[in-house]
Amino acid sequence: WIDIREVVMSGRTFTGICIDTDCIIGVTGHIEEGVLLITDAYSMDRTTDRGHDLHRFIKQNSLDGERFGIVAQMDTQKCMVGVAKEVDFEEFLRWNLEDITGWDTKIYTYDYCLRIDDMGQKYLYVAALKTEDLDDVNIGILLSHIRVKIIDYWPSPLIYLYTHRNGFILGEVQGDSVHLYAWWKGVCIMESQVDANGPAIVASINELESHLQTYGIEEVQGVKIYGIEELAEETQYDIHAIEEEYGLMETADVQIVDRAKENFQSGDIHWDMALGLVIRGLDYVLPSR
Repeated sequence: WIDIREVVMSGRTFTGICIDTDCIIGVTGHIEEGVLLITDAYSMDRTTDRGHDLHRFIKQNSLDGERFGIVAQMDTQKCMVGVAKEVDFEEFLRWNLEDITGWDTKIYTYDYCLRIDDMGQKYLYVAALKTEDLDDVNIGILLSHIRVKIIDYWPSPLIYLYTHRNGFILGEVQGDSVHLYAWWKGVCIMESQVDANGPAIVASINELESHLQTYGIEEVQGVKIYGIEELAEETQYDIHAIEEEYGLMETADVQIVDRAKENFQSGDIHWDMALGLVIRGLDYVLPSR
């Protein structure tokens, strides 16, 4: 299964886990006197399949019994579907999703959430993960006997670090390119892959901005690109200038304490995604609607 809807668990301990191809990252936190405290942070290199690595990670860090959110690099499909005001969403997707998207629903597991624009138009946002990838993660869940409340899609947990989630563009350096994601009301509505250079990134941001405008966003509200330290110094300078031009969004007030101080790496995409899962799982900052 996959869950992209909000989960409220205020007042409890929650652990977010990010599974990439070469590592697993986790953070644990709870809310105390209205402030999110991250008390522990864990990392482990990957050596085998997702499920057995997840099981080893849980046991290695004695995380049995915690409440969890998980995000992993998986084959993911996303779409936004406009719907009539009076329609049974479950039935609509059951009978129409494959025709609308071309996805083979026999090999994907999906979840959806509702978004409404300023004109009252309803949209179903659908995210689908390959079922065999989910089954792989579920092996680790079953072996570890853990309570997983959220399985999210990459890189959705990042958006929960920010107090405003409308008209924001996130980026991730991937080799010699940058993957950009445009966000509207907390969901990714368009993405692009461009060369890792300033002019290409700006051109793509302009294209994403045009798409955001169709949903009532006049201009991009902020840009954050992860992993730029992998690029040439001149390119890093250009990207910093782009971020400054568009502005960086305000982040949630989080305190890193206790053992987490030694391990947590703020600004790293894996650590930030794990943190985003904790923020979401504890409903620490309500999404902008």
